[in-house]
Amino acid sequence: MSNIVDSYLDHLPAGLDRFLIRLMGFHIGEANAISRSDLLREINNSCFNISDRSLRVLINSLRKSGHAICSKGGIQGGYYLASSYEELEDFIQRELHSRAMDLLEQEKSLKSKSLPLLPHDPSFKQISFV
Repeated sequence: MSNIVDSYLDHLPAGLDRFLIRLMGFHIGEANAISRSDLLREINNSCFNISDRSLRVLINSLRKSGHAICSKGGIQGGYYLASSYEELEDFIQRELHSRAMDLLEQEKSLKSKSLPLLPHDPSFKQISFV
């Protein structure tokens, strides 16, 4: 294990999230990525039993907490802990930033092209999550 993993573990409660970070300690760097199906199998062969969706939600939650769990699609892809600043920055630009920009583009198109075509109820209150 590395100091990176140990520092992550110090800040996590006991449980699945802690187990996942410990498991990811064997997959540091893109070259050591583990596929989602293999990661799920490893978790479910332990004392936990979770779904694919639960795994994705957990990884998303850990990323929001600042844990550098990266991923790469494709046959050689999978999940891994970033081994360097550059590796994390590459993941952020390649996966997160491009996805965020795509979602903003979809929002812009829906608001400018679809919303004007739909009937509007002036009493409707839009909920803001920001």
